[in-house]
Amino acid sequence: MYNIFKKNEVIIRGIQRSGTNFLEKILSELDTKIINKGNIGRNKAEHKHFRIQDNKSSIFMDKQYFNSIYVQNIQELNLESYNKKNIKNILIIKDPVNWVLSINRWAKKCNWISKDKNLTDDYDLMSKYLFEWDCFHLKWLQFSKDKEYLLILQWENLITNFHENLKKITNFLGVKNPNVNLQISDFKNINLSENSRILEKEKINIEISDKIYNLVEFKNFRKIY
Repeated sequence: MYNIFKKNEVIIRGIQRSGTNFLEKILSELDTKIINKGNIGRNKAEHKHFRIQDNKSSIFMDKQYFNSIYVQNIQELNLESYNKKNIKNILIIKDPVNWVLSINRWAKKCNWISKDKNLTDDYDLMSKYLFEWDCFHLKWLQFSKDKEYLLILQWENLITNFHENLKKITNFLGVKNPNVNLQISDFKNINLSENSRILEKEKINIEISDKIYNLVEFKNFRKIY
C-alpha cells in the first residue's frame, strides 16, 4: 500500500492546540496528500499529536497518547509511521505563553479541568502541562537539522506572515503551480477570533508570562524555524 504515495505527500505534526488543524486546511488547498488524516490511534507514531519524547512519564494531559515508541531521527519516525523513510513532515509550534492560554480553553472543553479553574492560577498543574509541552518539543529539536524531511513552522509567524510561510511550504514539498493567491481570509472554517488571540501573551500579566517561560527548557524554540 505504501507505493501509492505521491510526490507531495506530507505528515502533519504538532502538540494539540498548536495550529495543526489550520495547517491541514492550508495543505488541503495545495497539491498535497496529507497521509495522517483521519481516525488514528493516539498511541500510534503516525498520529499528528504523537508523543515523540523519550520521557514518556511526561505524558500528562491525555493518557491515550502514552506509547512505548522511541526514535532517534526522522527516518526512524517515518518507518514507525508508514514503513517508509522518505516522507516529509511539517511540525507547527506555538509560543508557550499562547499555547498555555489555548490549552487552558481546551482543557475546560475536555473536562480536564473545571470550568471555573485556569492553569495560570495553579502553578503545579500548569507546570505538568508545560513539562509535557517541553519534552515533546525538545525531542523535535534533535531532528531540526534534517531540512530534507522536516519543516518547522511557528503558528504566530504563519498567521502574521502568511505568504512567506506559504512559499516555505510549497518549496519544501515541491508543489508545482501553487495557488499564490491564497489568502488567510479564505479559510472560512477557521475561527479567526482564535487567530486574533495569537498575541495574547502581550495582554496577560508579565509575571505570568515569566513563570511560563521559566518552566520550559526549550528556550530557543524561535531559532529552529
